[in-house]
Amino acid sequence: MPSDGEVISAIHDYEPAWTGPYHGISIVHDISIFAGDLVVSKNADIRWNVSHGDGTRRDHEEMGFGQPCLVGIPHFGYESHCPIFYEVFRWFATGRHRLAGRIGLKMDVDRRGSFAEHLNFLAAPEPPPVVPLSQRVIDD
Repeated sequence: MPSDGEVISAIHDYEPAWTGPYHGISIVHDISIFAGDLVVSKNADIRWNVSHGDGTRRDHEEMGFGQPCLVGIPHFGYESHCPIFYEVFRWFATGRHRLAGRIGLKMDVDRRGSFAEHLNFLAAPEPPPVVPLSQRVIDD
């Protein structure tokens, strides 16, 4: 099984080819297209685009450069673009870690239904209110 770094490199550079131990990347890509289309179908303000970086000299070396993304999501953290492939990959990486015996801490992606909830969150026309970190600490 390739290391996490090798998988991320294959995703970013499209090398090595997504065959053999990397064949799952193609599946994640297909599901990402479906997920992106679902989000776009639920919100007319969101559309497909390609991540062209931030205009700096080396932005073509940034993770996600040239990858399909969604733009028009009004939520905090997604104002410029949403790299949908990496959003979907989070759920698959968690399963991959479980298969490798690396359970780790429970995360939001471990909850049943969290993938659908996240897609609905991305598609929501109104961003949820931002809760200050200090309030989240107090509430815990």
